[in-house]
Order: sequence, then structure tokens, then C-alpha cells
Amino acid sequence: MTTTAGRTGVGTAMTMEFVVEISPTAPSAARDELRHWLQHLAWPADQAEQLVFCVSEAITNTVQHAYAHHGPVQLSARLETITDPGRPRRLRWICIDIHDTGRWRDPDARRPGIGLWLLRRLLDNLVVITRGTPDYGTTVSLRSHPVDELVGN
Repeated sequence: MTTTAGRTGVGTAMTMEFVVEISPTAPSAARDELRHWLQHLAWPADQAEQLVFCVSEAITNTVQHAYAHHGPVQLSARLETITDPGRPRRLRWICIDIHDTGRWRDPDARRPGIGLWLLRRLLDNLVVITRGTPDYGTTVSLRSHPVDELVGN
């Protein structure tokens, strides 16, 4: 696994990126990296665990549907903040893109999953983009529900 993290942009913009090789431990590695980053951001614990679950489910879907055996998955996460001018509040949310370069493999029609259905209910936004070109991959973009907080005192 390759991990990079750091600040980009101005102010409170924060990003995290890592690449994990598809394996049975890939969802666990993604959970650990994201959980650590969210703790660093002081993200509310209940919302952090919900987001960690959603990323784990998306990575698990990659393991099941993108690759027959192995391949890389890139996860990029960023914190976005909007401060409302004239009000002592700001909104923050986490945006995550998960990209693989595998081929989409249709799920077993006899055992339909509920993963994407569940993610749509737990997140503020979910977009899945599959490319028509073989081996170009799939991108799953997640956005957490916003966190409203006071700014300064």
C-alpha cells in the first residue's frame, strides 16, 4: 500500500490519497487509513464510522466486481469547507473518490446485493461512473453529510 497525506490549497483544505492492491485485506487497509485521517480532522465519531463503513463497502465492491484476482485501487479523499459570510458557522464535508482500472463484472443476479442501495441512504451523494472502454475502470464518488460547526469565539 502506498499512502500520501498532506495539506493542499489554502486554509483548512486537507487531502489524503493512498493506493491499495486488491486482496482480502484491502477493505481493512482502507478502513484503517480513513479512520486515522478522520480522527486527525476531529470528525464526529458517529459520522466518521458511517463514512468508514461506506468506503469499506465500496472497496469490497471493487474486490468483487472489478478484478478477477488482483489490481490497484486508488482512494482520494478531501475535506471541503465553506464558511458562511456574516455567520459564525461553517460547513465541512468529506469527498472521496475510489478508482479502479479493472473491468466491470456484473453481480450475480441470483444474489443481488444491497451495497449501493445502502450507501445512497447513508451518504449525502453517491455517483458511480463505469467506462464503456475495457480496462479503463470505474470511479465511485462519495460525499458525506455536512458537519455544521462554530468558527472561533
